[in-house]
Amino acid sequence: MISDFKFKKFLRNPFILFANNYIGPPSTLIYRKEILALYDKRFKWIVDREFYICLARKYRLLYIGLPLVSISYNDTQITNYVKRNPSVETPEAMIFYTIYGDSMLFTPVVYDGWWRVLRNLKIKSIDQFMRYFANEQPVFIHTIIIFNLIFILVY
Repeated sequence: MISDFKFKKFLRNPFILFANNYIGPPSTLIYRKEILALYDKRFKWIVDREFYICLARKYRLLYIGLPLVSISYNDTQITNYVKRNPSVETPEAMIFYTIYGDSMLFTPVVYDGWWRVLRNLKIKSIDQFMRYFANEQPVFIHTIIIFNLIFILVY
């Protein structure tokens, strides 16, 4: 369960979930069946986070501070197949950016989430990034990559 504080923080800025999905799997939510249409089929890795952000921007959400469901994690979950896979995570991150644009970058937490994507995928050059996403890229991606290169050289 998340705290009421974190839930309110999420409602103020749903994009913080890009940095960290502290809500968990969708089975922790209760919603009407027709809302499933909001799931974007282009995503495998960030599908839940994008769905929650979409929900928060479109509907009034409520928090129930009681454990109503129990969920398990196992080896067959898609997470185990796509986590830290740059050929999955990089294009999905860029599709996410295409949907929401620079409007989501207004907090350090979200910017840090982007930095972590590049760091965790061990992307150390613009050329390497382009192997996974050859389309036009936003300047902030190049800024993060260049800053990381300078940081490595200096330290």
